[in-house]
Amino acid sequence: MWLLVIVTSLWVFFDAKRIGIKKGQITGIANLGPGGWLVVCLFLWIIAFPTYLIKRPQFIRINQKDLRSCWNKIDTAVAVLVGILVVWFIGIKVQEFQRTPVAHQIIDERIQELKNKGFDNLVSLIGKGYIQETIVRNGVSYYLGYLVSKPDTIKGMHTNESKEVVSALRPGEVVNEVEVLGYVDCITIIPFVYFKMGPSFGVVINKNGGVTIPKQ
Repeated sequence: MWLLVIVTSLWVFFDAKRIGIKKGQITGIANLGPGGWLVVCLFLWIIAFPTYLIKRPQFIRINQKDLRSCWNKIDTAVAVLVGILVVWFIGIKVQEFQRTPVAHQIIDERIQELKNKGFDNLVSLIGKGYIQETIVRNGVSYYLGYLVSKPDTIKGMHTNESKEVVSALRPGEVVNEVEVLGYVDCITIIPFVYFKMGPSFGVVINKNGGVTIPKQ
């Protein structure tokens, strides 16, 4: 998505300079120069980019430019690239929509499996770092990663790329509950390219088998 924002924002900047757009030519929120359009498109793209496209014919008339002269091969290339990026982004969202329910099912199954193995087994995993698995469902690979820690020692839903050190139990230390933090990456849009997009999770399991979701 950020690639789409950057490419289209740069196009707006150079297109505005080519047309001759200057601040003060019109009134209202679209009263911006090329630099202003670049900034608002970068930081408020969802509103600014469509607004620029709507206002573009007005700017062309104000600057007495021929509409055909304000479209060239570079514009065509940008339009094609934007179209490809939009289709790509929609494809990711479709796959995310389809696969997220299965990812949540995998999470529920793993939590139940950890509970069934007993609390002592969970305690033994504290300080061991990330456990990673590849799970195939209906021909789709889901990448599960999780760690077990003492409650409140890690903030947020961390991944295996996190730099925090997960502390092991001190000799003789006893805990009555453990925290399980992890994620399931489930989105792959084209072969050989792997996007880490999927749900994360965090639960606290006590020695009696009770499960709660900690406040973030």
